[in-house]
Amino acid sequence: MLQAGLGALILLGIYKFMNSKSDYKVDGWIAFLFILAPGIIMFLLAAGLGLANINPNYAVWGYLLYFLFPFAFLKLSLEYETKPALKYSIVVPIVAVVTEIPFVLLSGASGA
Repeated sequence: MLQAGLGALILLGIYKFMNSKSDYKVDGWIAFLFILAPGIIMFLLAAGLGLANINPNYAVWGYLLYFLFPFAFLKLSLEYETKPALKYSIVVPIVAVVTEIPFVLLSGASGA
């Protein structure tokens, strides 16, 4: 949850920088949703793969959700055109991975 909040703040700053004169606006709740929803789905995917005794490394493909979910949400729900939807959704996986790294390092350091 903390990672989603941090990622949403970073995304919101990037979106404000990207669309200073644009008609397309993304607020903080939507930015929070772009990080939280794929994260929950990835967690459930990794848990399901673990329960099915399938290599959990396949859950890495779930990072595509960080691109696909925001693009589909902007394009289908908010009726953005394709180019602005792509522009906004390309940034989400980068921010998600960058904000996840400190939490993974902290959890790995505390388990040692």
